Amino acid sequence: MSVSANVLDLNEVLRRYAYNRIYTKSNFFKKWLLEEKDFYVEVDWKGVTVDHNIQRLSLRPTKNTYTTPFGKVTTGSRWISLLSCDFENHSDSKQSHEFIGKRDTTSWVGVDLKTCYTISKDVNISINLPSNFSRHRAGRDNGVNVQQIKGEVFRDILTWEVRSHVDVKPGWRAIGDLLALEETHVMDFEITTGLFVPRGKIPVWFKRHGDKSVSHLVELDSEDFASAFQSKASGGVLEEEECKMVKILKEVQIDQDGNDSKYSSIHLITKGSATMVAWSDQRVDIKTEPLNLVERELNKDV
Repeated sequence: MSVSANVLDLNEVLRRYAYNRIYTKSNFFKKWLLEEKDFYVEVDWKGVTVDHNIQRLSLRPTKNTYTTPFGKVTTGSRWISLLSCDFENHSDSKQSHEFIGKRDTTSWVGVDLKTCYTISKDVNISINLPSNFSRHRAGRDNGVNVQQIKGEVFRDILTWEVRSHVDVKPGWRAIGDLLALEETHVMDFEITTGLFVPRGKIPVWFKRHGDKSVSHLVELDSEDFASAFQSKASGGVLEEEECKMVKILKEVQIDQDGNDSKYSSIHLITKGSATMVAWSDQRVDIKTEPLNLVERELNKDV
């Protein structure tokens, strides 16, 4: 069963910070007229650079059963028979048999976020797995773009085919199986998303609910942006629990001329788990064996 997630909405953080600035700069009469509920905000995020980096990937031990938001799964790998044949040669001469067919399987990845951020309640987090993890996920690349906090599943249909020829001696049978390797894994992950404003300012518009007219505009530069994500005690707007999801780093960029520019970057922590069922290999097993003597005699009498 999935539990609720800790979510930090970035629009809401900037709304709180920008509103505090409006309120602080207003005179007594304007403060008396201000009502937060009268406005909604729009934030232009074009000036913000976003960078996703995986900090931790951890596969849980195999041969264990886990309760996930997508049901109970047992981790590990096993060969599954997708298609089988049983050909009996009751004639007095050698016969040829073609084992032909195909079956589809579904590889899937289910993602469950426990701690994440949103922008206007929308999720948009990229998970690019290292190459040694990519074989554990559905699809043909190593990336997924998560857009739901709970219950998002990425599916991929894979087709397996067999076309094998076998000669069967008189009084013998051929038994064939098309098998595919099913791999089930549960993985915990932690992603750090870096946000910073390299230049310019972020406009935050306060619009009236009624006629959608712009009532206030607050422009936030790089330092304002970082300040918003500090605790209330430090001049920001975050509650104590929200602060656990954020790190603020001071960084320096040096251009080609040797000039440096200092800025603050916000690092947001996203934590979650992924349940993965992948089909990674196939094999065809064909064996021949003599028919049971009693069975042969019965077929001769028919």
